[in-house]
Amino acid sequence: MFRLTTASARLGRALLTGFPPPAVQAAAPAMATRRTLKGKVLRPSPGSNKNSMQDRPQLGTPRPLSHFLIAVRSLRLKHVTGKEAYDIYMKYFEAAVKERTVGWRQTFVKENNVPAAKLYDTARALMHGPKNSDADFDGFCNMLDTVAGMGDDGAALTLGRMLHNRNKSSYLHWDQLAWRNTRERCRTLIETGRDANALVLKGLVYLHRETADDNRTALDAFIRAEEAGKNTDSFEWYLSCLRGQSELYLRKGDKIKAVEVLTRLAESDYAEGYLGLAKLLPKDESTMYRLQKAASSGNMPAHQALVNEHESLRKICKEEGREEDAWRHQQDAAEWTLIMRAATTRNRMSKLAPKSDS
Repeated sequence: MFRLTTASARLGRALLTGFPPPAVQAAAPAMATRRTLKGKVLRPSPGSNKNSMQDRPQLGTPRPLSHFLIAVRSLRLKHVTGKEAYDIYMKYFEAAVKERTVGWRQTFVKENNVPAAKLYDTARALMHGPKNSDADFDGFCNMLDTVAGMGDDGAALTLGRMLHNRNKSSYLHWDQLAWRNTRERCRTLIETGRDANALVLKGLVYLHRETADDNRTALDAFIRAEEAGKNTDSFEWYLSCLRGQSELYLRKGDKIKAVEVLTRLAESDYAEGYLGLAKLLPKDESTMYRLQKAASSGNMPAHQALVNEHESLRKICKEEGREEDAWRHQQDAAEWTLIMRAATTRNRMSKLAPKSDS
């Protein structure tokens, strides 16, 4: 059975393994506040861009109570009820639209005495469902950064992973002042070197730079992360850790090492491990089995690869006069094509769904 990794709901270690931004890529979102010359202004990161504030959208209309009631029930959140999440969200929303100094989020926590666990679950509830707007994603990011400032490692790492690889001129890049809590918490965890997920984040940061030195740094971080993960009960980013290792070994031209890493991933029942092995070893007798395992988990690239494999075998069987086997591969290819098209249609309809606050 496949491990379709999901986010843990436990306080402090709850890393969201895949919480995407809105499907419609409009201007990079941000909370609608305005920094003035009044009050203390924190020094931005050296990589920040003073013009990055220009791509901030309007905050929009608040989400209704019904959204949070449904979200809390669907996500089975443990630290808030739907009404509590809605109340926290509305207080946060009201604080965001006021003209405050850069420390308004810390002031919000102090004035409302909101526990980190409740604010974290409120952020998750906000982003539940297919009709998220840019303003929703901005509110989600701001809430996670607030929780990171309260000392929550899980919130910092989750948001850090979302923001570290964005365009440096974007308000959403983690070098910008708005994400100071997340950036500093993540860097502290990375420098400590004992948190497996933090080491994965370090590896991902260097992986995207694609220079020889950065590749070595990234590979070292991933290897250390895998080792550190053996001593922990929860290693949410194990998939990213091994997938990053395999990519770096392939960059070095070391196919044998890449196969070893993907084999470990497949042995842990990750679809990406099976698909990676099928791509690297297309002539192996286990290729069909691996593609079927990956496709059965809902992995979209594996669907197309499996259809292609069935078509290839159909032609071979046809040439060899094995009509029954050829017919079977033709039927299997047709069935997987229907599955693939249905999944593609569902994804497209989800992305094109009208943005609504209802």
